[in-house]
Amino acid sequence: MDLKPTSHCTNESTWAPIKTTFETLNVTLIKIPHGPPAHKNDCLESSPFTSDVFDKMIEHGWIGPEYMVMMTHGAHFGVFNPIVYYRRLVDIRNAVERYKRVSPESLVILKTMNYFRFWVFIKNFKLKLIIKKIIQNNLSKGTFQKLSSVGSNWHSWRFRELVFRVFGSNNKDPEQLVKIFDVFPMIQTAFNHMEPGNIHPGKDDSPQWLYHGIFDRFIQFLGEYGGLDSRK
Repeated sequence: MDLKPTSHCTNESTWAPIKTTFETLNVTLIKIPHGPPAHKNDCLESSPFTSDVFDKMIEHGWIGPEYMVMMTHGAHFGVFNPIVYYRRLVDIRNAVERYKRVSPESLVILKTMNYFRFWVFIKNFKLKLIIKKIIQNNLSKGTFQKLSSVGSNWHSWRFRELVFRVFGSNNKDPEQLVKIFDVFPMIQTAFNHMEPGNIHPGKDDSPQWLYHGIFDRFIQFLGEYGGLDSRK
C-alpha cells in the first residue's frame, strides 16, 4: 500500500512515510508523519492525514489483531488555537470508529504530549543558536523563569484534557476505542532534568533514564492492552 498522497514535491526529505522491517522480531514498523500543521520546511504533500491513513488501511485490507496503530499528535498544534487540535482529534476518532467496525481486534493507541519547557521556533539556524545560548545562560533546570505561553507544559496539560474529552480516560472501558498512553505525569520530572527548549526525552542534555522509563512503561502497556508478553 502506498501511504503517500499524490505529491509534486522534489524535497520530501524524511518528512514522509518510512518503512522499517525487524526480521528477528517479525515486526514491520511504518512511521507516518502527520499532515499539517507541521513545523517543517519539507514538502507537506508527502504527509497524509491520519484519518485518511485509517481509510486506506480498510481499503487495502490492513485489518486484524496483528495491526497496531500508535499516534502521537500534539506539539505541532501548540501555536494554534486549541480548537484546531480538538477538531483533528474528532476527525481521527471518527476514522477509528470506521476502522474498528471492520477490525475490532486491532489495538489503537494515542500518546499524550510530553511535559516540556519554553519552546523557541526560529528558522534562521545561527540566530536560533544565539537565542538558545542566551536562554540557557539565564534559565536553568528547575526554575520558573521565562516559561513560554505558546509552547509549554500548559499546552501539554491542556491538550491532554482534550484527548480525554474526545477519546475517554478509562482504558479499562471496552467501549473506549483508542487506548491512551499517558506520559504527561511520568515526564514532569523533565522540569528538573532537561534544559528549556528540549521536548524529546533521551536527546541532547536529557538523561537517558527519562527515555528508558517511558519505553519500559510502554512495553508494559502493550502487555496489558495488546496481549504482548512484556517479559520477552
